[in-house]
Formats: sequence, structure tokens, C-alpha cells
Amino acid sequence: MAAGAGYARIAARSENVHIQARALQAQMRCLAKAGQVDSAVKIATGVLAEDKYHNATDAQGRLIGLNVQLFALKLIDDPKSPGYQKTLKLLEKRVTDYRDSALSANQRHFLMRQLDGLLGESDNSLMLSMLWAEDLAAEYLSSDSRIVKDGRIGPTKLKDIWQLVTPDRTAVALFTPEYFAFVLERTAKLLLSPGVSVKLVPPGVEVAKEPFLSAPAGQGFPNWHLAL
Repeated sequence: MAAGAGYARIAARSENVHIQARALQAQMRCLAKAGQVDSAVKIATGVLAEDKYHNATDAQGRLIGLNVQLFALKLIDDPKSPGYQKTLKLLEKRVTDYRDSALSANQRHFLMRQLDGLLGESDNSLMLSMLWAEDLAAEYLSSDSRIVKDGRIGPTKLKDIWQLVTPDRTAVALFTPEYFAFVLERTAKLLLSPGVSVKLVPPGVEVAKEPFLSAPAGQGFPNWHLAL
């Protein structure tokens, strides 16, 4: 336990919150390795949960507080435990807060994936409902898809996934053609007369029934058609 005590001294002497947090994280690992699980968990849910360590990072820029909370969940290994549930809620709350600019996209995705393995498919939490979107975003970034002109619908290199870039080019919306068509058709129902329907038809898709009228969907929808 000499190493654990040494890390504790480093944390106590340093005035840098990042070094303090890294030392406490190392102390926690030493305690866990020595079988002192309760003491290790106490560091994660106690001192490292304090506000001053909220944005403390490791050498790779990852938030230490969130990583130690995940480690604590694995150490407790009892979903019915009050400590487990408290730690889980703290971790979920921050992972699902997209206003938190200190949390990188890579770490968020990693934590969500880890929590998915811990919680299982039976849990219908908000975090798990976001995981599909995080997986899709990661696939999109790794696919090297060409970004289309802003304001236009365009394909990606992912199967059945299309994109729409915001005018300021700071965000890309990803969607399936079926979902986008559903939203448009639902909106059109509010504007059209009863009995009249309109369908948005993606490129290469044929309408099962010959429409009364078919026309290009507009400049923002290259090769898409509206079927009335």
C-alpha cells in the first residue's frame, strides 16, 4: 500500500487540480488492487465528485471524474446497491448533457458504450436511447463521407443514411429517407385538403401506385420527387 499512500501525498501537496485528480485516481486503483473496494469507491464518489474536480482531466484530456465513476460501478458490481444507483445516476446525468463542452465526443461515446454493457437491453434509460445516435455519428465520421452543400439533402457513404448540413456548416443532421419522408408527409397533412396526400420519394425509389402528379422536390432535394 506504499504506492497508494504516495499518491495520496501527491494529491495533498499539489495545487494543480489535474495533478490532484490524477493522483487520487491512481490511489483508487491501488486500493482496488489491494482488495479495499469500499475505500476505492469512496474516493470516486466522495473527493473526486467535488466541484473542483468537475473538469479535471488525465494526460489524454479525458475527464477523470467520469472514468472513476465507471470504475466504481464495476467495483461495486451490485445494481441494487444504493451506492451503485447513486453513482449510475451521476454518470448518466453528465453523459447525456450535451451542453457540457468539457466532455469530448469520444469519451461520451465510450462511456455510453460501457454503460450499455452494464445496464443491458432491459433498461430504457435516456442514455441508451441516445446510444444509437452516437454510434451513427461515429460511423459517419469514420466513413469519410463528403459533406454536401449547405441547405441540400445529400447521400452519405452509409447505407440508407442521408445528410443535411446547416447553413452555417456547424452541424450535420443524419437521417433515413423513410423518417424524413414521414415528417414531411405528416406536416403536409396539416396543410392539404382532406383526402389529399403527398409523398417525398428518394432517388431510385419507385412509388407502388402511379401518382396523380409527380414533380421535382426542389433545389434542396436533388433527384428527390414529390408524389401527389
